Amino acid sequence: MEEFLFTINEWMSQTYGRNDTYGWVYVLLFIASVFGGFQAKELVKKRSSLRQKQIQTARKRDLEAVLVTEEDGKEVKYLGVISRSANSLAVTIRKETEEESETVVNQTAETMEEVSDFLRQKTKFILADFK
Repeated sequence: MEEFLFTINEWMSQTYGRNDTYGWVYVLLFIASVFGGFQAKELVKKRSSLRQKQIQTARKRDLEAVLVTEEDGKEVKYLGVISRSANSLAVTIRKETEEESETVVNQTAETMEEVSDFLRQKTKFILADFK
């Protein structure tokens, strides 16, 4: 047993590679990557759970989100709605200022993933904003 521990200790205290990295650094990197993999798996589960919850809620009623921001020194309110029709999801975003109200986005999508991608790429909203 003592020889085994001595060998491990010797390996961890030597340097390897072009950058002279110690063996214990490789062990630490391995542990961090395993931990990161578990964290990523948990994040995917949470995201999937949230998406399923939103899909079920969208079947019952519309999902809504509000974003208030300031543009050119004026308060602007964005109202987002995700509604479900027969076979698709409709995303509508209205921009309201003190002077006017206009529809900025009126888009349809087949799946909630398409809605999520569209929101991230084309709007100031993300799917998690809608409740």
